[in-house]
Amino acid sequence: DIAKAAIEHAKANQQNVVLIDTAGRLHVDEDMMQELADIKANIQVDATLLIVDAMTGQDAVNVAKTFVDKVGIDGVILTKMDGDTRGGAALSIKAVTGKPILYVGMGEKLSDLEQFYPDRMASRILGMGDVLSLIEKAGAELDEEKAKKMADKMKKAQFDFEDYLRWKHKKWELKGEETSMKKEVMVDMTSGRIAPQILKFAMPVLLGLIFQRIYNFADSYIVGHFLGDNALAAVSVAGVGMYLMFSLIIGLTTGVTVVMSQYYGAKEADNVVKTFFSSIYIALGMTIIVTVVGLIVTKPLLIVLQTPDEVLDQAVLYLRLICAGCIGTMLYNWISAVLRSLGNSVVPLVFLGISSLLNIVFDVLFVAVLPLGVGGAAFATVLAQIVSGVACLLYAWKILPMLRIRRDKLKLDTFIGKKMLVYGLPAALQMSIISISDMTLQAVVNTYGTTLVVAYGVCVKVEGLGMQVGDALGTALGTFAGQNTGAKNISRIKAGFRTTFALNAIGYAIVSPLIFILAPLLMRLFTDNQASIGCGVEYMHIFAPFLNGVGTLNLFHNLLRAVGDVKITIWMGISEVITRIGFAFLFSYLWGYHGLWWVSPLTWWCAAGVGGLRYLSGVWKKKIEKAIPS
Repeated sequence: DIAKAAIEHAKANQQNVVLIDTAGRLHVDEDMMQELADIKANIQVDATLLIVDAMTGQDAVNVAKTFVDKVGIDGVILTKMDGDTRGGAALSIKAVTGKPILYVGMGEKLSDLEQFYPDRMASRILGMGDVLSLIEKAGAELDEEKAKKMADKMKKAQFDFEDYLRWKHKKWELKGEETSMKKEVMVDMTSGRIAPQILKFAMPVLLGLIFQRIYNFADSYIVGHFLGDNALAAVSVAGVGMYLMFSLIIGLTTGVTVVMSQYYGAKEADNVVKTFFSSIYIALGMTIIVTVVGLIVTKPLLIVLQTPDEVLDQAVLYLRLICAGCIGTMLYNWISAVLRSLGNSVVPLVFLGISSLLNIVFDVLFVAVLPLGVGGAAFATVLAQIVSGVACLLYAWKILPMLRIRRDKLKLDTFIGKKMLVYGLPAALQMSIISISDMTLQAVVNTYGTTLVVAYGVCVKVEGLGMQVGDALGTALGTFAGQNTGAKNISRIKAGFRTTFALNAIGYAIVSPLIFILAPLLMRLFTDNQASIGCGVEYMHIFAPFLNGVGTLNLFHNLLRAVGDVKITIWMGISEVITRIGFAFLFSYLWGYHGLWWVSPLTWWCAAGVGGLRYLSGVWKKKIEKAIPS
């Protein structure tokens, strides 16, 4: 009945191959043997294969003969040939049954199933070893230069145990590429316990995001204490423009993460390498566009934002310097996207931590020691980001030699390039339109004067720090979902979402009360203006309880984007724009600046609701089949 049901299911789902794997059984068990005969009699069987354990020696012959007599077979697969057995049973099985040996099992994975070669088996039986298979395996996995070196070692009888281990444990895992990878360099998220994988990935990302916030905190703290409130207001206003630039860069590199993680999950190694080299062209193109456009539109943008006259010139200088040095931002985010798509979130953390410390040192040097004003703070941030990006890239080349620049590999694969843009451009658009809505809110805040601008600027930094829990878990979920999209494992994707949703709730049960309690202290760290402190504390007490909403929103964004449901993430972004702009004007009209404090919290939950409805609808599951064609 089970076999019949399997055939019917295959027909109904247009599947043309069915493997009926019956339970292991002894040839002396009459009832079990009769069950096989009954299965074969009731369904149409195209081929019957017998799996024989080579370790059983000559008794394998008796097993094979009984199965031929009572069931009938078309061929044999000989397993456990990676052990110390000579394989003499192969000769006897062929002689007694007259059936061919089709494959031999050299391990426990599907990729370890190899075609049977009689001449090689003869050499093995005679004690000469399966040298041909070893050389063939090496040729398939090593490049030509390494294959020649291995051949020379064999000829000179210098092929030692270490060389054998390199072949056996597949340290060169990608065909034709010199990878020499350690297992910890990349993490396969398509199997194993989900919660530990998510946490192990998310924690370095969380620390990295906190380090990124330290960039902004260092600027604000040092600028506020050494240059005064006007300079602090200028940096705060320019920060909104910075977010727009970063949104375009991070959004585009998201396309790199999604495509590369899908190919990695699908075990398509060649396409992983092609994705990396194709992404170089996309990263360079976006860097040029952001730099040129940013330098041109900086002042008009800040004027549209109704930046107070007393801080306009300083804000323009700060933002232009940031745009001029955006190559550092792109470099770091690009190589981080590559490493995270392969499951490695530790390396980006290490170099971002170093960069954060350098940023603080440079801030003190260029603002407190050298009188460079807000320009010094911008230069410190740019220099720190360039150091972080270059160092991360150099180390990535060291641990992943397959990513090293080679003339024959340095070309754009148009199909993969378009695929990265299909994912990356909507993400960049979605993040940038959210940034525009943030600018609108900033513009409304700016109309209330420098005191409120300072309060809002500090609160936005604290708010951003609080968002990092959801950002980190969302990034982890995005990589997890991307790899499992490549593996086409929907049930594991759903389990991953449930896990991160619970972790998000736990995280904000800790973070939200901390921000609420520490609000006065956090404001005093940046300003001595009592009016600004009062406004800032009021805002923190409102947004802190709602932070779980922005975390949930991040989970939906990353999950839906990773599985290929890109359009809905744009609509989620549009919903944020509509609600944030609408609430900003409505609430400020009804309750003045007090109403502005409710805009972002309500916006988060409205957009999260759109993502939640899409997830519950199950439409996203249909996108998975299109992500990596079978």
